[in-house]
Amino acid sequence: MQNRLQSGGRLGRQALLFPLCLVLYEFSTYIGNDMI
Repeated sequence: MQNRLQSGGRLGRQALLFPLCLVLYEFSTYIGNDMI
């Protein structure tokens, strides 16, 4: 049970981190285009 919870937490963190990186990438490109 404990092991499954740990792996699930790691998966959840990864699932949260991926969209966050995408959003940051989109945001940075948007800001870059606005500056130019």
